[in-house]
Amino acid sequence: MSTLPELSAKAEPEFTDPARCKAWLEHLPLANVTTAQNQLLGQIEEFNRFSTDAANRLAVMETLREAVNFVQIEQAKRFTNRALPMAQAESKVFDDTIALWEQMRLGYLRCVESAAKGEAGMRTQAALINIAEGRGDAVDAAKVFRDSGMTAADLDLPAVLQQLCSALPISAGGAAAVIMLAEPPDVAPALVVATDAKARWIGEAQRRAGSGPLPGVIRSGRPLFTPDLTRIGPPEVAAAAAESGLTSSLVVPLAAADERYGGLQLLGSARRPVEAAQADVVRPLLEVLVARLVDVRALRGHTITPIPVRAARVDPGDVATTAIPVVPRPRRPEERAARHRR
Repeated sequence: MSTLPELSAKAEPEFTDPARCKAWLEHLPLANVTTAQNQLLGQIEEFNRFSTDAANRLAVMETLREAVNFVQIEQAKRFTNRALPMAQAESKVFDDTIALWEQMRLGYLRCVESAAKGEAGMRTQAALINIAEGRGDAVDAAKVFRDSGMTAADLDLPAVLQQLCSALPISAGGAAAVIMLAEPPDVAPALVVATDAKARWIGEAQRRAGSGPLPGVIRSGRPLFTPDLTRIGPPEVAAAAAESGLTSSLVVPLAAADERYGGLQLLGSARRPVEAAQADVVRPLLEVLVARLVDVRALRGHTITPIPVRAARVDPGDVATTAIPVVPRPRRPEERAARHRR
């Protein structure tokens, strides 16, 4: 494990809790990404030396995450796909970008250390800090759960899954995530959690319809990549995808042996699309989720009400995007206007 910066009573960051952090971010000059990056780097470095309880530290790191991700993506455009060797200005931006990622990593790493020690308030946060820190190794993640002594009985399952959905797009890519749990014996979709309201809209549309990529993968047990959700059925899913801008999808099953627990859906936007290859990225994380959070059918101990689900309209051994009914692409405003002019 990396050496963490020493805590100091002299550390004086501009923020010490999530509320102050949000207030500070409101004045961060995101229009000038270089200045924003330098300010974030300086303050996070100072905060990493500040003494506070682990739950508060994690809450602050999560508050910072979206702003950091934005400036890092913008700054990366200045040195990616450029000829080598880098110009001096490009090299400086590259170094600052790496330095900011490193400070974020150290912040989450201190939270990992606290969770491994069983610090109060951190036991149910172990999944989030592993993923947010970017540790895709299932063995390392499972070690944190094991060392913390966390069991299925300790979990607020929806809250933990919500944290996973929030962290997964940063770790695995894409714009949002949905986790759908299913109950035996009919493997009916019964619980949906998502990164945000838009992703939940798409997840709930699939749950209500009992069809779409997520229910299809839960039934088949096979990953499914859908490049354009707006071109498939059911119609409410296509409409939700078109309206939200979350148009690409990768679904991976949550399963262990012959038991099916649900599925994970990564959703992509035009700026942050998902690809089929990302199935290999999320698989180790799902192994941890099934092995430690679900804890061999612990989902049965969680009160959720199954809903009726339509019979699968595709062969469970051969799920494909093209097997889902195709619906017309929603017309754009300019297309509807042109039609009326005729």
